[in-house]
Amino acid sequence: MVYSSQVQFTRDGRTLVVAGPDSITLVDVRGDGRRRIAIPGVQAVAAFADQVWVATRAGALIRLAPDGRRLDEHAIPVDPDGVLIPTTIGGPSALWAARESVMLVDDLGALAIVPSHRDAGIQVAGRRFAHYAGQRLTFPTGLSTTLAPGHRITGGGVVLDGTSIALIVEHDRGRDLAVLALPGGRLVQTIGLPPGTIRIAAGRGLAIVHDTARQLAVIDLRHARHLGTIVTDGDVTDVAVDPGGSLLAIRLADGDLRIAAISERMGAAIRLSSFVPGACDRGVDSCATTVPEVATRDLRGARARSSPATGRTGAGGGRASRGTSGCSGVRAP
Repeated sequence: MVYSSQVQFTRDGRTLVVAGPDSITLVDVRGDGRRRIAIPGVQAVAAFADQVWVATRAGALIRLAPDGRRLDEHAIPVDPDGVLIPTTIGGPSALWAARESVMLVDDLGALAIVPSHRDAGIQVAGRRFAHYAGQRLTFPTGLSTTLAPGHRITGGGVVLDGTSIALIVEHDRGRDLAVLALPGGRLVQTIGLPPGTIRIAAGRGLAIVHDTARQLAVIDLRHARHLGTIVTDGDVTDVAVDPGGSLLAIRLADGDLRIAAISERMGAAIRLSSFVPGACDRGVDSCATTVPEVATRDLRGARARSSPATGRTGAGGGRASRGTSGCSGVRAP
């Protein structure tokens, strides 16, 4: 899955939604505002521009306004392993990927819940899906494209404001991220990926790969180049990137949540902040945040090499070609 179900930015990148066991916290990433909303048994979240959706372990989907007001509540199939996979364009809609999967679509304010058998599918927008099986991808229009023999599509998402779809493709030599143009399916880029969890900034077209316990590789999908590597001072358990590709939210094993800026050239100073979800649970006022500035080394990186024969681009094995960025911060009181 290319989006976290526990930590997500809204589509405009202004708010970070953080799930806790029995609450969610809405964090204003451009200011100091935080709002905790008590919701028993939070399982997954999906964030949009004007709504936040919360799935609970009891089988409820709760829709919230950006200010935290509860809009309504609906029943969804119970599954302890279910996750919400949001769309990145169009009105609010998501796939509840579970044993009994359903499409959830905002239809002029009302919520439509539609049974779905698209377990191997990518929701493009609303009720439109791209379906994959093995090396074959079928678009919502019915057109299809087939990748090279021996390749298998395992997931992906819509990127670059809906003009392309990024596919995670596995093969004997490892895995790639293939970028195809919509709606026709023309192959635009193929980028080699290191192992690890993948997150995608859909608007800007960045891939973030958690390739080691304390390291995140940043890859530009539009230009097929490796931008750099972010190194944390603790083990990373989850990561989210805002759609515009300007901010990372990094959750560490010790409970800290770090927010780091991604600059165009990744050579400027990175600003980091942290807060402890446990402290936020006690109230907004206890979540004071200290934001240190951290000097970084040059992260411009070299443009990845592309093979004229295959168009496949190597991402440098997931390592920065010109240095790394250290992510240090402080725990909020």
